[in-house]
Amino acid sequence: MHTSTNAQFTALCTQQVQNTLLQYIRKNMRNALHRRVGAADILQNALMQAYKRFSYYLRNAHNMQFLQFVKCIVRDCILTAQRVHTAAKRSVIRTQSINASTYAGCVHATQLAQIIKTEQIALLFAKASTLSTQYAQIITLVHKQSLTLAQAAAHLQITHSCACMRYKRALQQLRAIAA
Repeated sequence: MHTSTNAQFTALCTQQVQNTLLQYIRKNMRNALHRRVGAADILQNALMQAYKRFSYYLRNAHNMQFLQFVKCIVRDCILTAQRVHTAAKRSVIRTQSINASTYAGCVHATQLAQIIKTEQIALLFAKASTLSTQYAQIITLVHKQSLTLAQAAAHLQITHSCACMRYKRALQQLRAIAA
């Protein structure tokens, strides 16, 4: 951007505007997100995006005021942060399928390591049998039969998101049992 555009942006982005935006962010952020991401971080991200889009604002300045323009960007930044936060909590993609064939194919694994892993897998399935039927089923399908969550969902005749949630809850219960 040109120097005059930088000066215009700086002039419009006063401390009063920033304080108003911080209040708007705090009011619209969920508590769980507020604990992980500060309002100042959201504001900084929004102002960077507003700076990048400022030339668009100048071309269409007659349509909206600057505060309105930045609030739209702030709202998008809040929603994006909430999506990222929620996705990080719900992601079951991070977990890997555990079965004997996963470890048997490892070239560098010693026989002792393979025996230990096989025992751990057997222990996992023994603990999984103590879970409720729906949770035990999803663990068995994913880890014993090596199905993907989509395939397990089709097998159980449930939606993929339902299978993901069941799998997540089953893993949480297994962790609680193991602890």
